Amino acid sequence: MHEPQVAPLGIQGPKATELAARIWGDQVRDIRFFRYKRVDVHGTPMILARSGFSAQGGFELYFEGADGAAIWNDLMEAGRDLDVRAGSPIQAERVEAGLLSYLADITPDMTPLEAGLGKLCELDEDLGCVGWDALREKRAPERQLRPIEIEGAPLPPQSVFWDVTAGGRRVGRISSCCRAHSFDCNAAIGLIDASHWEPGTALVVHTPDGPRDAVVREKFWRMLK
Repeated sequence: MHEPQVAPLGIQGPKATELAARIWGDQVRDIRFFRYKRVDVHGTPMILARSGFSAQGGFELYFEGADGAAIWNDLMEAGRDLDVRAGSPIQAERVEAGLLSYLADITPDMTPLEAGLGKLCELDEDLGCVGWDALREKRAPERQLRPIEIEGAPLPPQSVFWDVTAGGRRVGRISSCCRAHSFDCNAAIGLIDASHWEPGTALVVHTPDGPRDAVVREKFWRMLK
């Protein structure tokens, strides 16, 4: 096992595709979600992936052995008329879209199936990957991440998991939450037991300000683009 010495640069937002196309051509418009193409960056081939912490869509450039400042300047110059600016991930947009954060929503004790990533797992054909046998044994998860809507006023800041109960029994935890102003509600991501993960199931979330009524939603608030 090793960690590649690469650095990601996010190109995110509603004008990300237009900006990327100005640098690498219209080929970038054909990159599907969570797919990639190799592009030339100052003579060095690099990976440009359709991914990132933005529900609006965008790309991540994984560069290695190149001048990061030069890449940054290229993008800023090409996007001058697009009003390109430096930014950072927005927690509310991430939660509303169900973009999962490792070590927050996904923890080392979870399987990909519990994280709702079953469609990315090949369980019928042994591809020789590490942990394939163990994952097959847990192909029917007993808990899974679900979108949770929490009632009441805006929630207090969250730094630890919040317990979720039903009928006085613990049935899960909230890992991320926000005030979803665009939807006038409190949005959250919760790891919920199979007995209580069906849409419409009533729950109680135990926040630092006291218990709040909540409900399991059928889907997240935003669709990824």
